[in-house]
This record gives sequence, structure tokens and C-alpha cells, in this order.
Amino acid sequence: MKLAPTMLGVYAGYLLSIYIVIFVNGCSGIFGLAKAGQDAIDPMMSYVYQFFGALIGGTIGYCYSVAFIMLV
Repeated sequence: MKLAPTMLGVYAGYLLSIYIVIFVNGCSGIFGLAKAGQDAIDPMMSYVYQFFGALIGGTIGYCYSVAFIMLV
């Protein structure tokens, strides 16, 4: 009962963190004064964001498994 929502939460949190990193890096080239070719979020730091996004998503999926199942 708790494994499937946890895995869905991990996957959703991972993807959401990737989308946030892509959005921030894309907008930094438009609005920032950074040099061309530099990212606002370092690729090594993006792994940290992806890990914590998956961790937070899995925690939410585990703690609110019944609500998560009803939502899906």
C-alpha cells in the first residue's frame, strides 16, 4: 500500500527538480549577467537538487499514501 505511492513520489520529485534546474539555468542566460556558457546551477550541484527532490517526493508519497493514491 505504501510502496507504489513512495516510488511515484520519488519519480515525481526527481522530475520536478530536473525541471526546476533546467528552468533556472535557462532563465539565467536571459536575465543574468553571467558569461556565456556558464550555468546558474552547477551540474554537480544539480545532482544534490535531484537527490533532495527525490527524497522529498518519496517522503510525501510515503506519508500521504492514501491521498496520493486517490489523487492519481
